[in-house]
Amino acid sequence: MFRDILEILQETVKKIAGSRVFALAVIFTLMFFGLIGKLFNMQIINGEQYLTQYVSKTLQTVYTPGTRGNIYDRNGNVLAHNELAYAVTVQDTGAYRKNQDKNLMLLNLIRVLEKHGETVEGKLEITIDQNGDMVFTASSEAARKRFLRDYYGLTSVDKLDDPDGKYPSNVSARDIFEQLKDEKHYDIKRLKDEKGNPIVLTDEEALAIANIRYTMSLTDYQKYKSTTVATNVSEETVAEIEESVAELQGVGIEESTIRVYDDSIYFAPIIGYTGKISQEEYDALTKEQKKKYSLSDIVGKSGLEQTMDEVLQGTKGEISYYTDNVGKVTDTVSKKDPGAGNDVYLTIDKDLQEQTYKLLEEKLAGIVRSKLRNVMNYDPSTTNDSSEIIIPVDDAYNAFIANEILDETHFGAADAKAVEKTVYEIFTNRKASVIQEILAELNNAGATAYKDLSKEMQAYMDYVCDTVLAKNTGILNMDLVDTKDETYLAWAKEETINLNQYLNYAISKNWIDTSKLSEEVAEQKYSDSGEIYQGILKFLEEYLNSDADFDKLLYKYLIKSEGISGAQICAMVYEQGVLPMDEAAYNGLNNGSVN
Repeated sequence: MFRDILEILQETVKKIAGSRVFALAVIFTLMFFGLIGKLFNMQIINGEQYLTQYVSKTLQTVYTPGTRGNIYDRNGNVLAHNELAYAVTVQDTGAYRKNQDKNLMLLNLIRVLEKHGETVEGKLEITIDQNGDMVFTASSEAARKRFLRDYYGLTSVDKLDDPDGKYPSNVSARDIFEQLKDEKHYDIKRLKDEKGNPIVLTDEEALAIANIRYTMSLTDYQKYKSTTVATNVSEETVAEIEESVAELQGVGIEESTIRVYDDSIYFAPIIGYTGKISQEEYDALTKEQKKKYSLSDIVGKSGLEQTMDEVLQGTKGEISYYTDNVGKVTDTVSKKDPGAGNDVYLTIDKDLQEQTYKLLEEKLAGIVRSKLRNVMNYDPSTTNDSSEIIIPVDDAYNAFIANEILDETHFGAADAKAVEKTVYEIFTNRKASVIQEILAELNNAGATAYKDLSKEMQAYMDYVCDTVLAKNTGILNMDLVDTKDETYLAWAKEETINLNQYLNYAISKNWIDTSKLSEEVAEQKYSDSGEIYQGILKFLEEYLNSDADFDKLLYKYLIKSEGISGAQICAMVYEQGVLPMDEAAYNGLNNGSVN
C-alpha cells in the first residue's frame, strides 16, 4: 500500500517536473525572490547611497559677470571705475511652500528695505507714477507687448488679442496688478500675519511683492538661481538682513560692483553710462556677440561706455552645481572665476577738460546774466531782432520749480520752513479755484472760443486736452482722430471753438476710449454722450487734483501773476539748503529790503 502511494507520488513529481508550467513557476519564483532581495539592498542596506545618487543627478551651470575695465585720461587719472557693492537676493529654497508664507516673508523683507531707503527691483514692468496711477514702464509699445507676451506665457506677440479674448493687448497696468494679487496668482489680497489677522497693504507694498514673485517665477525651472531684488544696498541694510536670517529664509547678500564716474559733470557726454541690456539691444547683436552677452548683462548705453563695450566687458565666470529633483543645490562641482575687462586710456587731459568746462560755464552764466531783466510776462514775438531777446525774471524764478532745484513736494511737509508754508497755502487755495474754473469752462457748451481765452486758461485747456486726455491716458485716442475733420481743425488750427464742443464731437465720432474712464462709466456700454462727457469731467477733476505736472503749471502762472513773488522763491532756496543760509540775505528777502 505504502509502495503504491510512493510510486504515485514519484510519478506525479516526474510529470510536474517535466512540464513547462513547473519550469516557468520556478523561474518566476526565483525572479520574485531576486527582486525582493534587490529592493531590500537598495532601500535598507544601501538606501542612503541610492537616494543621494537620485537627488544629485542634474548638473547646472551659472555664469557670473566679469569686472568692467576702468577708463583713464592720458595721464592715468581715473574717469570711470568699479566699487564693491552689496545686492540682496532671494532664492526659492523650498522653506515656504504656501503663498501666504512666501508673501509674509517678502513683506518683512520689503519693509526692511524701505526702512533703509532701498528700492525693490524686478522684471515686472509696472510702476506707480507720481500721481499714484499704475503705469507700464516699457519704453515703447513694442516693448510693452513683449512684456505682455511673457506675462501671458505666449511664444509670440502675434498671439495677443486672440479671438477668445484671453490675451488682450489693451489691458491696463492696474488690471495686471489686480490679477497678480488674486488668489489664482500670488494670493496677495488675503495676506495675514502669524496670528491670522488680515494685513492691509499699500499699493506700493503689494506691487513690490508681486514684482519679486513675478521675477522669481521667470526662473521657476532653475531654482538654484537667486533673484536680485535690490542692488547697491547700505551696510546697515546688510547688517539687519543678516541678523534676520531665521525670519528671512532664502534671502541672501551677494557682492557685486557698481560703476562710479569721477567728476562726472565734466565728462558725462564723453564717457556715457551703463545699464542693463534691453531686448532691442540684445536682438541687434550679431550671432557671435550673442555668445558673449545675456539679457541680464550690464552694458554701455552711451558714449565711450557703449562704443568700447566689448573692450571694457570682462569675461564671465562659471559655477557648476549638482541640483536635486526640486532644484536645490546639493554640491558644487567646479568654479571658474570671472575675468576683468581691459582698461581704456583716452587722449583727453582731465585737468584741461575741467578748466575748459568751467570757463564755458562762466561765459554762459555771463550771457544769461546780461540778458536777464526784471520783467514779467515777456513776449519774445514782439522783438524783431533776435539779439535783443531777453530772459524775463519770471522764467528764472519758474525754473527753480520746473527743473526741481526746489522740492515743491516739501512745501507742505510737517518740517517745512516759514516761507515754504506760506507759498504752499497760496498754492493750495489757487489750485482749488483753478480746477473749478477749468470745470466751469468745460461744463459750458457756449464757453469762450479757445483763441479768446486768457494765456493762462489756454495753457490749462492745452494741458487737459493734449497732455492728460491724449498723451498720458489715451482717453482721447489720437490714432482714431481724423486730422482733416472740420471740427478738429476748428479746435486745433483755427481755434474758433471751445474744448467742450471739441470733446463732445470726439465722443460722437468714437474718438474717446471709455474703458479708460472710471469703472462706472466704462461698464455702462450703452451710456449716452452726456453721461460719457460727465464721466470725463469727473475723471479730470480727480486726475488734476493729484497731478504733479499740473502743479508745476500752476506754480508757473502763480509766479507770472506775482501770486508767488521772486523774493519768496529766493528765500526758499535758502530754506531748502540749495544755497548755504545767509541770514542777512534771507531776512532781507522776507522784509523787502533785498529784492
